[in-house]
Amino acid sequence: MKKGDLFNAMVYAEIIVAEADKKKKIGLYPELNYDTLVVSIASWLNCWMRFTMPRPDELIDLLSDAFLLVMKAKRMKIEIENYEAFAEALRADVYRKLMDYLKNCDKGIRTYYKVKL
Repeated sequence: MKKGDLFNAMVYAEIIVAEADKKKKIGLYPELNYDTLVVSIASWLNCWMRFTMPRPDELIDLLSDAFLLVMKAKRMKIEIENYEAFAEALRADVYRKLMDYLKNCDKGIRTYYKVKL
């Protein structure tokens, strides 16, 4: 793998922060509340791992909406320095929702196919 092929996670953070800032500047605040956004983000990720492939711009829109809501509620600036802590807390909320989805899953690969990998 070449050095330029490495993924830079900050690219997405910058896109999400820029989208949230753009929405704030034009007064476009999310219609969904935070809990509904968490459910929507978890659903997007669940679909991504299934037979469908949701559009990546949908996830960016959901993440920027959630970031905008939290920054507004906390009266914090929409800037990259505030995104990391937000993303970690959001991740915990989304993982909890995904764990709820997993409760309904019966079998993993090893159980379903009865193989040792």
